Amino acid sequence: MSKLRNPQSASTKQMTMLVEKLGDAKQIRVLKGAPEMETVASCMLVGASAVFGGLLLGPRGIALGGAFGAAAVNTFCQEIVVSLADVMRRMTSNLKEQLAELIKRVIVRHISNFAEYCIDTLLTKILGNNKLLSEIKAVIRSFLLQKMNLMMLQ
Repeated sequence: MSKLRNPQSASTKQMTMLVEKLGDAKQIRVLKGAPEMETVASCMLVGASAVFGGLLLGPRGIALGGAFGAAAVNTFCQEIVVSLADVMRRMTSNLKEQLAELIKRVIVRHISNFAEYCIDTLLTKILGNNKLLSEIKAVIRSFLLQKMNLMMLQ
């Protein structure tokens, strides 16, 4: 793994890797889409399935239709919450560059004696510094919301 002499020389790829590893280490999840609309659609699907089942099979059909609708909603909702690493992999190179620059600025403010670090060592240093970790997470949360209309859950 390549070493970083200072955070400003870090490539976008290195910063992206750092964010992905940070997301995995802290199990950060991201909510995609508009949750209100998906909740309404989910409720409508379960309700319609129950009504349709009731019309076809009577009282037992209500239960079967509701169960079928709930299973369909569960399958539909699997892609609504994704890992931060997945979001980073799907992000355009332009957005990755913007986020990398923001994170570099945060790191520079907190780590003055930036010896030769590899990404894993830098990640360990970030995870050990709650103030730095909180600030990086706040930058990521704000960036995802403003630039991509995504909500970070943790």
